[in-house]
Amino acid sequence: KNAPWKNIEEMVAMVRKNPGKYIVGITGQGNMSHVPVIALAKHYNLKFRYVPYRSTPEVMKEIAAGRLHFHADMPVALAQYEVYGLVQFSDRKVANLNMPNSADIGLNKNFIMWQACIAPKGMPDDVVKVLVDTMREVVNSPEYAEAVRKLSMNPWWMEPEQAQAFYAEEYAAAHGCSPTVGQIAEKFGMDEGEAAFVLGSSRMPVSIYEQADGKDEKAAELLERLPAADDQDDMIERIQLREAIASLPAREKKIIMLRYFRDMTQSEVASVIGVSQVQISRIESRVVSEMKRKLG
Repeated sequence: KNAPWKNIEEMVAMVRKNPGKYIVGITGQGNMSHVPVIALAKHYNLKFRYVPYRSTPEVMKEIAAGRLHFHADMPVALAQYEVYGLVQFSDRKVANLNMPNSADIGLNKNFIMWQACIAPKGMPDDVVKVLVDTMREVVNSPEYAEAVRKLSMNPWWMEPEQAQAFYAEEYAAAHGCSPTVGQIAEKFGMDEGEAAFVLGSSRMPVSIYEQADGKDEKAAELLERLPAADDQDDMIERIQLREAIASLPAREKKIIMLRYFRDMTQSEVASVIGVSQVQISRIESRVVSEMKRKLG
């Protein structure tokens, strides 16, 4: 709560003046602590640094100490920790949250985490009716609405048919149709390179307090190896690299992002792109050589 900004406008102005200085704590690449901030950064053309942590409490401890500046989390975190909110990443504005939502700032992106009550297939209709009628009554009750709003959330009731259709759509998006990098980029308003980066690797996040060299207790912590906020040379190099990648043709950019930011093999990339592994090898070699020449 001792941040130098008190609203989204002040934050945007300060981050724009100091690209790469401010740090976002995430609890996993491509999850709900990461993707919404990526979308926010793209919307306002902001440059953040992203550092992984193991848990929300660890993130909040760092924010309280002033070593971390941003984090995306559930609204209930506002009541649990000494922090305040800047924006709601949802089109369903929560009345007791004194901040704009994504629609208010023109982001037009909706990031929600939902839960639903499910039952085994074949449950007798009369049992289903009793359960649905009871849950509908509870969810639509003033007592339930008040309890949910205390958690800074909105009550949201769907009839079984609506819930099933919603679940089928969500499941198909996540599993049934295996969306491509291009489809994900279009969904979130990113270019394919950024989408590939957000998808990240499947590795678990590593705490910045981990020893950089395994179990050696005398080894330096990863935090000590992070570039300093005022390391202008490092910042310039990272910006130049990003610009070099952004300037590549779409197919070449996609190959580089998949190879170096998603750790895919040449054969895996060839399958995604629809060419042979030999062609991927030739393209990668040529592009890397050109980028090295441009970056000096």
